Amino acid sequence: MQHVNQTRRRTPIRRRVFLCIMLACVAPIHAQDVATPPADPESQPTTESIAATIQQQTVRTALERAATQIADRQFAAALQTLKPVDPLEPDNPWLHFYRGAAHQGLQNWYPAMESYDNAMDLLLSYGDPEPELFKTIQQYRTQARRNVFSMSLSTGIAWDSNVSYVGDAGSQADLISGQGDAVINTRFNIAYAPIANETETLVLAARTFNTWHTDLDQFDQQNYGFTANYVRKIDDHWSWSLRYDYDVVYLGLQPFVSSHAITPSLFHRWEPTDAPFQPTTTNFYYRFEAHDYLFRTPSEFDRDGYDNGVGLSQGFVWQPNRDNPWAMTIDTGYEFEFVATEGSEFDQMRHNFFLSVGLPLTNPLLPDKDLLWTINANCEIGDYREASLIDRDGDERYDVITTLESVFSQRLISHPTRGDLTMHAIVGWSHAASNVTREDRSSPFSYEKWISGVQFEWNW
Repeated sequence: MQHVNQTRRRTPIRRRVFLCIMLACVAPIHAQDVATPPADPESQPTTESIAATIQQQTVRTALERAATQIADRQFAAALQTLKPVDPLEPDNPWLHFYRGAAHQGLQNWYPAMESYDNAMDLLLSYGDPEPELFKTIQQYRTQARRNVFSMSLSTGIAWDSNVSYVGDAGSQADLISGQGDAVINTRFNIAYAPIANETETLVLAARTFNTWHTDLDQFDQQNYGFTANYVRKIDDHWSWSLRYDYDVVYLGLQPFVSSHAITPSLFHRWEPTDAPFQPTTTNFYYRFEAHDYLFRTPSEFDRDGYDNGVGLSQGFVWQPNRDNPWAMTIDTGYEFEFVATEGSEFDQMRHNFFLSVGLPLTNPLLPDKDLLWTINANCEIGDYREASLIDRDGDERYDVITTLESVFSQRLISHPTRGDLTMHAIVGWSHAASNVTREDRSSPFSYEKWISGVQFEWNW
C-alpha cells in the first residue's frame, strides 16, 4: 500500500484570506505602547507627544500598506515599504511578522524564520499581549522551516488481494503470487536544504520504505534511497532543476536492484489570475536511469541497462467562487520511456499517463481539520521490442496496466511545533492485461488486484 500523492501541492495565497490575517488587529503593537504608561488625559499635548503620534501613524500606515502588498503577492515591494519602519520602531513585532511573510513569499526561508523568531521573542518580552498573533506566527514559521528541514514517518496496514511486484515479473513467475495477504508498511523521509533562497535551492533527502507480509515473506520489500535536488530560478516564472536519485531495493531480504537517476527539469509557474480555472505549474523533464539487478539470471533475461524518459506534467486549480477559498487541484501528465537492457526480453518502449484530482471536503465531526479526497488514475503501456521467450507463440510482448486509487486524507492533529498527524484511508484497484501466454495457455502477467487499508502519517 502506497500513498501515491507524494508531491505537496500549494494553493496560491488569496488576497481576502491573507488580509483578514494580516489586518486582524487594526492597531499594531508599538514598543512604547507596552513600556510607557498612559498619559494624563488632562495634560496638554507636547511637541514630543505630537511627534510620537505622527510616528505611530507613519508606522501604522506603512504596516498596513505592507500587509496589502503581501496579500497582492508584491513581496519585494513590501520589504521596501517596511524599511522606514525599522529605525522608528525596531521592536515592533508586527514589523518582523510582515518582514517574515514577505521573505516567505520570495522563498527566502532562512530570513523568514529569523524574522518570525524575532517577532515571537518580542511578543513574549511584552507578556504575550497578542496570543492569536503569536499562534499565527508559529504556523507561518513552521511552513518556512519545513522548506529548510522536515521529517515524515508513516505506517499502515492493508489487504492486498494479489500480492505482486508489478513490472518486474520476467522469468521470475513468483513475483506475481496470485494470492492475497495482509501487508504492513512503514516509510520515513528526512530532508534538509543547506541553500534555500529566492534564486536557488539545494535539498538533500534520505528515505526508507519497508513492507512486511504476514504469509508471503518472499515479497517483503526494503527500499533505501537518497536524493540531491538543485533548483535555480531564471525569472519570476521560469526555473530549472537538476536532480540525482539513488535507490537500492531488497526483496525477500535479498538484494534485488540498485538504480541511479539524473533528471534535469524546466518549470514554468503561471501567474495567478481571477479566472475560476487556471494553470499553476508546467514541468518538462528528461530522466536518465541506470539499473543494476543484483541476482543471477540467464543472459537473455538480463535486465541490467538504461532507461531514457521524457515527460510533461501540468497542474491546474479550479476555484468556482472567488469569495470562497474552496479549490480543486488537478495534476496530469505523460511520460515516454525507452528501456534498453543487456538481455532481450525486457527491451521496450513504455508510455505512462497519469491524472490526480484533489477535492477538499469538510468532516462534520472535525470541521476545523483539513479533509482531502484524492483520486489517482494511471495507465502504463509497455510495448516490447523483441519476440518474447516466454510466450508460446513467440509474439512480441504487450502489456497494459491500469491503476485507480481513492485516498481520503483526514488531518487529526495540527500543532505548530510538534507536527501534524494525518490518517489516510486508501482503496486501490489494478488491472494488468498482457498478450503473453505460456505453453499451458496460462497468462501469468494478466491479473487483477484490490488494495484497501489505512495509513497514519506524521509530518514535522
